[in-house]
Amino acid sequence: MPTSSVTKFRSPTGNLVCQFVPDAASSTGTAYVECQSRNDRATMRIDYYGAKKKWYAASGRSVAGSVLAYGSSRSFDGFTCTSRWAGMTCRATVAGGGFSLSAKSWGWVG
Repeated sequence: MPTSSVTKFRSPTGNLVCQFVPDAASSTGTAYVECQSRNDRATMRIDYYGAKKKWYAASGRSVAGSVLAYGSSRSFDGFTCTSRWAGMTCRATVAGGGFSLSAKSWGWVG
């Protein structure tokens, strides 16, 4: 059953903070997953349809949310995020593609 609330999670170090925002909570009406590096506030987003966006946020996010352990994945309605020592990778499972973000680098995948 699809969720209607925002789900926050983070890397074990707390350097990468992420959130899954479902359709019902999104200002655009389209679900997305988004992560931010607390080092430089680089923020990356991919939505359900594969639209990608990257920017540098004016302020950092709080380190709220559950820890996604290294080597673990978490799936949300149409998205999967995997935490690794090298960073966080999130993919839109239906549209394909996604992003990879770490303390020092970022990139689009797929």
